[in-house]
Amino acid sequence: NNSTTAIQAGSGLVTLLARTGIAAGTTIDNVTATNSVSGNIVIADTAGGLTVATGGVSQAGSGTVDITATGGTLNVNGTVQSGGAGTITLTATGGTSDVVVADTKSVTSTGGNIAINADRDITLTNTGTVITSGTGTITLTADADNLTSGAINANNSTTAIQAGSGLVTLLA
Repeated sequence: NNSTTAIQAGSGLVTLLARTGIAAGTTIDNVTATNSVSGNIVIADTAGGLTVATGGVSQAGSGTVDITATGGTLNVNGTVQSGGAGTITLTATGGTSDVVVADTKSVTSTGGNIAINADRDITLTNTGTVITSGTGTITLTADADNLTSGAINANNSTTAIQAGSGLVTLLA
């Protein structure tokens, strides 16, 4: 069920496991997800902030990964990875909403595109990274709503954002 209140758990951890796709409308604080064969992972949260917890999000097939935190910050405290060429999209909406990739965590695709959108800032903390290979592209958009200002902070210099032969676009 993809209604905005299909899964409600407050501050507890929600673990989603599937073989052929996940589509979840949530009002939760912490999530991990694994899709092992085919289909997409779509998590749309309206709780005012969402944390990808230790254990992360793993897409084994070629489907897409789309995680949205509506009205709050999306904290990536567990690696988000796609083993196929599906696009990874991470979004935080709301005037004070950021996307923060924690120290030692990564957003990684094997050849797929990666898009990170925040209505305020995008931060790759210390050794946090965004990496794709092959022809996959990376697009980071801070101040995605164009209402205030936003910044992209990549704190570990030249290794924070890596694309194989694909284009890297930074918009702030």
